[in-house]
Amino acid sequence: MKADLEKVFNNFFDQINWYIKLLQKSCESLYISEKCEVYESFVLKICATWETFINDLFVLCLKRNTSQYSKFLGVKLPKRPSIELCAVLISGYRYLDFRRAADDAAKILTPDNNPFSKEALKEAPRRKRIDEFFSIRNYVAHKSRVAKRALRKVYQDTYHLERFTEPGRFLLSPIHEGVEEIWFGEFIQVFINTAKTMALYLEIYPKE
Repeated sequence: MKADLEKVFNNFFDQINWYIKLLQKSCESLYISEKCEVYESFVLKICATWETFINDLFVLCLKRNTSQYSKFLGVKLPKRPSIELCAVLISGYRYLDFRRAADDAAKILTPDNNPFSKEALKEAPRRKRIDEFFSIRNYVAHKSRVAKRALRKVYQDTYHLERFTEPGRFLLSPIHEGVEEIWFGEFIQVFINTAKTMALYLEIYPKE
């Protein structure tokens, strides 16, 4: 079981690192307008990778101990279920995302197997950035008025931007005047740090 969890974490870190290298290589000789388009396309890839990681992690944490979910459902579940059965049990509950994971996990996972709880994530900095990044994803994916309004609110409330900025240009802008670090890098680091915090809570030590 521990080996399966390590594999899930390692796959996530490997995929993110590969995307970062691919993104840097792809943008070496591009104009800024072209870079903006490329960065926006990678938003979708990063979010899909995160969602896969969250769901795979949820399944394996349930496999470790089904007693909490048995109590919640009012039925007896196997003590040693297969990964396939756990995946069905999770998918039959409802779609899981990171924003709702803490509430959902409290009903499904035992405390010591719940890396989504407030206790588990108390050392993870700036997790709100993940929700903000998904607001960017929603706008990039749909370009709808609703998605644009939600992203505009993020810009105004968190970043104090009065004018709407296309996501690619925002992600390529420096986080502070006079520094090289851009917002895209800040968001990616939050994903990585949050995953590392969850791994430590589960006493899983993936490769760096």
